[in-house]
Amino acid sequence: MVDLMKLMLNSEVVEVQVGPGEVVLDLVRDHLGLRATKEGCREGDCGACTVLVGEPVEERIRYRAVNSCILPVGSLEGCHLVTLEGINGPGLTPVQALMVAEGASQCGFCTPGVVMAATAYLLEADPVSKDGLIRALAGNICRCTGYGAIIRAMRSLADRFAALPSPGRERIDTLVNAGVLPAYFSAARETLDADAPLPGRGAFETGLTPVGGGTDLFVQRARAMLKAPVLFVRRPDTVVIEERSDGIFIEGSATVDDLQAAGCVRDLIPRLDEIAAMIASPQIRSRATVGGNIANASPIGDLSILLLALEASVILASRDEKRTLPLARLFKGYKDLDMGPGEIIEGVLIPARPGELRVGFEKVSRRTHMDIASVNSAMGAVLEGESISSASISAGGVAPIPLKLDETSAFLSGQPLTVETAREASRQAMDEVTPIDDVRGTAEYKRRLLGRLILAHFATEFGIEVAQ
Repeated sequence: MVDLMKLMLNSEVVEVQVGPGEVVLDLVRDHLGLRATKEGCREGDCGACTVLVGEPVEERIRYRAVNSCILPVGSLEGCHLVTLEGINGPGLTPVQALMVAEGASQCGFCTPGVVMAATAYLLEADPVSKDGLIRALAGNICRCTGYGAIIRAMRSLADRFAALPSPGRERIDTLVNAGVLPAYFSAARETLDADAPLPGRGAFETGLTPVGGGTDLFVQRARAMLKAPVLFVRRPDTVVIEERSDGIFIEGSATVDDLQAAGCVRDLIPRLDEIAAMIASPQIRSRATVGGNIANASPIGDLSILLLALEASVILASRDEKRTLPLARLFKGYKDLDMGPGEIIEGVLIPARPGELRVGFEKVSRRTHMDIASVNSAMGAVLEGESISSASISAGGVAPIPLKLDETSAFLSGQPLTVETAREASRQAMDEVTPIDDVRGTAEYKRRLLGRLILAHFATEFGIEVAQ
């Protein structure tokens, strides 16, 4: 299937005729001859292919750094796509100049992605800080230079732009005047508004595969998606995350970035930024959706594990009806969901739970950050004085599905916050799971690892350390 679609590419609105499932990396390099964007891993891991995607939100354009190797072209209708060619001017930008001044580029292969990620940070960070800018490059791997010179360049950049206005038109104008961006950025919103996207498809059109961010789908099935009939369900200008009388509603197309920006979610999960950094890089967090993480049905899906511990329900919608299902009942078996033909995950509801709720998330993987878990676990515990009045524990990597530990959760209800309670919960959790041997560890290793993660919940959330 090949579609005619319209998007703003750098300074111009263009019409392209490609399959909606073709990735942006191939569009810009092979079809349009813009070769500054580099092809690295093709899995969203290295950041060499980073571009900017600007999405109209309220009165401005919100820009994010995105991996173009797993970014489907069809998801960009009505958006502003920026490659390195789109920020280049007659001379080096301040970002590029500092990279040169600090000797932060040798072969130069990773440099375009680093420059684009840093530029995205200057566009959207509030406030700008040295640590924040360095964290913004977490998804960019340098293969030969070493990170010391890059870090020095970023620290100098943060010092220079520490006093930027809030994200929006004034900040863009400031960055244009400083030479970080070309002048056309100041009129990009008007350009998008004047050139509306071509008519799209309906939400439940027959025969289409609904896609959110596609951050896993376009790693696993990129070739199959080239000509697949797809429907991109994310509408950044209408994403809803809100606190209601019955809890917090999160639209299925909300990204990890959207969760981090939502005050009600941050209040519920104080460690959200730390957890997000464990889950994925900034480039992935800007695209990966809540509904997609659930629908992927991975036994170690980080968001699924977290939402299980929060006792979330999913709202499933089809052309004709909606229904609500506890998330724990959605997972029937390995990669098998209780979803009918044509149903999509419209949203998630995290129920209000009276009392003092503590939320924990623990994960062990070969890398601390941005890696697939060997085992992960989450806890939602409501406290009453020095006791747990109710609890919900979940775990991944220990069953064919993201697993709610019903027996361990039931045991913890009414228990005092003591070392003995922590030890018994750890034992019960190990007895409740049935892991298998695989490349991430033996079954016995995973069982013991889960036991340690339960103890880690008690240490992190309650300050109860269990001596071994």
